Amino acid sequence: MEDNNETEENTSDNSEETSNDYELERIRWEGKTSSPIGKTPFGFFDGDIQFTSFAPRAADWAAKRLGYPIVDVEMIDIQFYACFEEAVTEYSAQVNQFSIKQNLYSLRGTTTSVNLTTSVLQTQPLPFYLKLSEAYGAEVGAGGNVDWRKASLKVKKGVQTYDLQGLFDHCYKDAKTGQMRQEPIEVKRIFHEAPPSLNKIYDPIASGMTHQTVMNEFGWGNMSIAGSQFLLRPLNEDIMRLQAIEFNESVRRSAYSFELINNKLTLFPIPEKDYTLWFDYVFKRERDMAAVQGYVDAEDFNIIPKTQTEVTEETTEQVVIDRNNATQPDSHLHSDINEKKDDCDVYPSGSVTDFSNVPYQFHNFASINDVGKRWIMKYYLALCKELLGSIRAKYQSIPIPGGETSLDGDALRSEAATEKEQLITELREDLEVTSRSTTSESLNQISDNLQENLRKVPNFLYIG
Repeated sequence: MEDNNETEENTSDNSEETSNDYELERIRWEGKTSSPIGKTPFGFFDGDIQFTSFAPRAADWAAKRLGYPIVDVEMIDIQFYACFEEAVTEYSAQVNQFSIKQNLYSLRGTTTSVNLTTSVLQTQPLPFYLKLSEAYGAEVGAGGNVDWRKASLKVKKGVQTYDLQGLFDHCYKDAKTGQMRQEPIEVKRIFHEAPPSLNKIYDPIASGMTHQTVMNEFGWGNMSIAGSQFLLRPLNEDIMRLQAIEFNESVRRSAYSFELINNKLTLFPIPEKDYTLWFDYVFKRERDMAAVQGYVDAEDFNIIPKTQTEVTEETTEQVVIDRNNATQPDSHLHSDINEKKDDCDVYPSGSVTDFSNVPYQFHNFASINDVGKRWIMKYYLALCKELLGSIRAKYQSIPIPGGETSLDGDALRSEAATEKEQLITELREDLEVTSRSTTSESLNQISDNLQENLRKVPNFLYIG
């Protein structure tokens, strides 16, 4: 019975050893290459013929650099192809990061539907300047992307102070709190001015300018009026007269004036009769949206009626309207609009907003030159070392006939980490040399050196 038990134990041990040998043999590189199509984790380059033809040769090269066939390499084709795909994508990512940093200033707000990889870009920031000029234009009333709206105020006799915000009862739904809030405005211009100075340029009292006066100024006072009826004066003379009239109105007379603080309008002098005063304004929320998006949807604000509330106050310091009693006829419209707006992106769909959505994609392996492929091969070998080191680190030693041998997993991983860091640093330095700022400095230096060399060229004097 004991012999039978020993025989059974030996048979069991032999089967386990055979099984282990089979498993170990299965995970070792056998020197046979295969197609990488369908064997890479993501399949980014399955349609790239050069990648699919280059990857098997790269796997064979990496295995030999790792010691095959003198030593076993505990990797198979799928590991080699995974590392090769990662090496190509890392190279592409580093190049694209550099390109994005160089061009992001010019690409903000442009479409994301175009693949910019390997594209030659016109890096002048003209689109950005145009958008910036639109914002400034809207602020000063010289075009832009925000509507200047016009409203009127019924000025009452003896009433000097008015709350222009109180003329508007339009509300919107706050996206954060859900509360209804009043649509704030900002007054841009008040049409409370004295008659134009041009109306007084021929007023002999205001400007002292008469036909005979002009004749005398030019030394033609003794000439016939019939011979000077087509008198042509320089334009700057009219401008100087207009300025003189304006200064006279401002300094010597109590001209029309006003004070506007927080949309509270105070008129000077105190109105002595009823009249209509017009003013321009913008909606602050509309301007903020335009500043962020570069545009404003017509549905958001164009439905707001351009009306005004009649003035009902009786004293000079009362506001125009009691906000607590104000009706909100259009509040449901603005509620629906803002609920719809909450579901939309802040930026228009398909526009570059920041580093994350600039339309750069992985480079095709076929489009990468030999310099780039050489960097990829080095980085690929470092990745293979890292992976092989991680595999070998699982076992500090393995038994061999007559003893055991230690594995170099930790050493491989440390060596791979150093090589990867060095390669990334070198690539970034090479890319930085080609940046616009560095290139501009180099061109300036070349220009200076050329000028210095030309100064040393002897100049001959030619005497004819």
